Amino acid sequence: MTASAFTSNYDPRLTIRGDGPPVILVPGMNGTADLFYRQVPLIERSYRVGTYSLRDDAESLDALAADLANLVDVVAPTERQAIIVGESFGGAVALTMALRHPKRVAALVILNSFPQHSPHTHRHEVRQFIARTVQATQQGYLNRLALLRQYDVRARLSDITCPVLFLAAENDHLVPAVEQARYMTGRVPGSVMRILEGHGHICLIAPDIDLGAILDAWLERPRCG
Repeated sequence: MTASAFTSNYDPRLTIRGDGPPVILVPGMNGTADLFYRQVPLIERSYRVGTYSLRDDAESLDALAADLANLVDVVAPTERQAIIVGESFGGAVALTMALRHPKRVAALVILNSFPQHSPHTHRHEVRQFIARTVQATQQGYLNRLALLRQYDVRARLSDITCPVLFLAAENDHLVPAVEQARYMTGRVPGSVMRILEGHGHICLIAPDIDLGAILDAWLERPRCG
């Protein structure tokens, strides 16, 4: 990674594993790759997968989208574009990037996310979320909450031109994921939607969710491994 790619006080903690079409996983509110621990080994069988941490002091979602665009050049220096997978808050970053830096996005996967901030919570989901996001800093969490207050891409969804897959957990109690995915699928040209039946918001830690297989099926690629 070149020093000029990011500001001097930002350490993205980038890791790259596997070989194949480049994929970058964009973290949610915890800002780290911690919740991707089950998925990376599955994805890297068929893809070159990059994970990273969000900055804790971003002044806007545009800044986070610019960070992600810079990461694409590191993870995919030849292709100069990648499949971007955004989970929850990471979906907001990914959608913003697709609108601001469309040439860097080969395809987009949005999981349990939204085009506008709409908080919806449930005690059980919150307890699980907190238990799995202990590494999140208070500064980063509060910063990302503040950024969401200004977030609204509903009017621009029709401008997204890359292939898009919306994934929504059936029993998500943090985000009305199915409702939001249906809304976005109806407005992003050519996009498709898949409901993850029986799952909640942090479904990526579930043993029966395989993002690598989901990507292969959507992109009609043969399964490796």
